[in-house]
Amino acid sequence: MAQPTRLSLFRRPLKQGRSGARAQELACQLGIGGTALSFHLKALLRSGLIEGRAEAGDIRYFAVVAATRELIEALSQGCCEASGEGCELGDPLRPEPGRRLKSPTRQKPSRNLHAPA
Repeated sequence: MAQPTRLSLFRRPLKQGRSGARAQELACQLGIGGTALSFHLKALLRSGLIEGRAEAGDIRYFAVVAATRELIEALSQGCCEASGEGCELGDPLRPEPGRRLKSPTRQKPSRNLHAPA
């Protein structure tokens, strides 16, 4: 995620929510070619942060919200421990009382899909 193109690529389907983002749209939005797109998508697929689903000659990519939450939790574990003052971030994974976080409900793809070559 430290690579700027990969981070931008991950954010697109995350912002799209349940509708996901088509590979062709991602390439156009980011201004990158198929080889670079494929390289970054494969890394995100391997990490489990996105899933792909075949759709009319293209692949639509979706963020895996549960994996994203786990990543944020792992990265923020022990936040502000050394300061002894507590953490200003609070617990970003817990909603305010009365407010629920929504996760998209999707079916798992029936076969392992890879980024376009």
